[in-house]
Amino acid sequence: MKTVLVVEDDAAIAELMRGILEDEGYCVLAAADGLAALEQLRRQRSDLIIADLMMPAMDGRDLRRALEAIPAFRGIPVVLMTAASQITAEDRQLFAAVLQKPFDLDDVVALAARLVA
Repeated sequence: MKTVLVVEDDAAIAELMRGILEDEGYCVLAAADGLAALEQLRRQRSDLIIADLMMPAMDGRDLRRALEAIPAFRGIPVVLMTAASQITAEDRQLFAAVLQKPFDLDDVVALAARLVA
């Protein structure tokens, strides 16, 4: 079973993502910020990370950069989830994909399937 780590500080959105992905057969882990995500990954590696851009303690960009500095985590695809309207060219290069909020549930499923295949 493939594992997805959802990194989101909004509990309602995190639970929505969990429900969508579990219904598709994924094991879903959750963390409220980037620091908690790194701790979670040390306990259990994930096949995909979906991370919010704006979070306390460590945001999505800083999490992505931290993952690149840890050889065991470099190959994990990371999706940036954001409500921000301005996505930078650096974001598009840094992340495997960008999931714009509000998102379509079918897009989440398709994105996960494509990135963990």
